[in-house]
Amino acid sequence: MTTLTPDLADRFAALALGHVTREYPNKLDHVLTGPQDLLSPRALHPVFYGSFDWHSCVHGYWMLAHLYRRFPGMAQAEAIRALFDTHLTPELVAIECAYAARPSARGFERPYGWAWLLHLAAELGRHETPEGREWAAALQPLAALFAERFRIYLPLATYPVRGGAHGNTAFAVLLALDYTRTRRCRRCCGTPRAAGTATMPTARPGSRRATPSCRQRWSRPPACAWYCLTTSSAGGSPALCRSWTSGSR
Repeated sequence: MTTLTPDLADRFAALALGHVTREYPNKLDHVLTGPQDLLSPRALHPVFYGSFDWHSCVHGYWMLAHLYRRFPGMAQAEAIRALFDTHLTPELVAIECAYAARPSARGFERPYGWAWLLHLAAELGRHETPEGREWAAALQPLAALFAERFRIYLPLATYPVRGGAHGNTAFAVLLALDYTRTRRCRRCCGTPRAAGTATMPTARPGSRRATPSCRQRWSRPPACAWYCLTTSSAGGSPALCRSWTSGSR
């Protein structure tokens, strides 16, 4: 298996830096309600306007954020910092939030783009540098918006989507769980959860006394899906969450 080295990280970062701010060509997921909606990709999405489509730009940012955290001294680090400092600002994220809050955008990027945005927020939540914390805080309102979209959407959906494309709900929910667990670990012990591990509840499923313990880990995400999604809001079905992540339904 190929090992991710600083040199390889630089090459991957250069690829993403080459397209996340390339506005055209662009495939918009956009509903026109009138001539006032005829705007450019960057006017509609001042953060994620590149990479041909919105979700591709988001996961380009995720890769850059991940590589920056893993290799802060790599050659592309300064370019990544400049990109994030320019684009991940409260003002520009507020415009992304306003777009997503439009009545005509309820299904915007559902569920694939929602999932990648939450995965990006989870990655930024693992950053311990001052700039990383600033980027994470700037993106959080948009992450909270899409987390709420998941909480509304999942109880309304009657079955999981198993097709191997963007609509696959198992893939989307697993990325969303990573975001939820990262935030939960940050709240309970002040440190973000490491990628690839999951918090395990210390009481039985369904118990109000269940609390997370960052010293207890489980490597199989479906095992604690009931906990990570359903306890992050009022309501939710443990059985539903397990079936959506494992495909057992």
